[in-house]
Amino acid sequence: RDLRTRTTRVVLALVLTLSTLLVGAPVHAEGTQIHQGLRVHVALHDLDERRRAPLQRIVRRALKEVEHTFAATLDGDLRVDFAGSDASFRRLVKDGGAGGNFGEPWVAGLALLHADRVIVRLDGPGLLYTSEVVRHELAHIAVHALAKGHHLPRWFHEGVAMTVAGEATIDRLQQGLASGSFGELEGLDALDTAFAGHRIKVQRAYAVAAGFVRFAMRRS
Repeated sequence: RDLRTRTTRVVLALVLTLSTLLVGAPVHAEGTQIHQGLRVHVALHDLDERRRAPLQRIVRRALKEVEHTFAATLDGDLRVDFAGSDASFRRLVKDGGAGGNFGEPWVAGLALLHADRVIVRLDGPGLLYTSEVVRHELAHIAVHALAKGHHLPRWFHEGVAMTVAGEATIDRLQQGLASGSFGELEGLDALDTAFAGHRIKVQRAYAVAAGFVRFAMRRS
């Protein structure tokens, strides 16, 4: 089945409130977890099988936090692929339809929204820890599901995902950028197109989008 949502009260405007607390999920054979009504299929690529259990725990905790944040329960099938090498990560991205020439080599995770699938590169070059990458990418999946086919700009997707990943991720990203990279804020259309290009430019776009969403949440 396609991933869909069952929501009690969800406000998908600019701010998403939280109200749900979910219990843990049992782990089943062949890398499949049952999380409420969601079947989570965890696959390892170029990784020792001994890493499966801790990675499953990371996914389970991330799902709790994402569903709690969005006051929503995900239902259906979700696939999470963990890659232990650059080669396997590139292959998974290409096989997932994201293209063979992946232009952002520092990226440690990718959400294939229409496939209900997340790909995570372990020990990659990005600024986020594995648990943060998983939360970030699952937030993309949740936002896409809640939007029910409506287009959302990338700055909104990334700002919400960075906020869900955690306050520490935003602070770490901003600290990693030179203070001179923050000038006058462009319009949102310009921000939306800034997620491609030089690494510093892209990281600045992530930081600005995350800061804007964090400000809006605190303001509300």
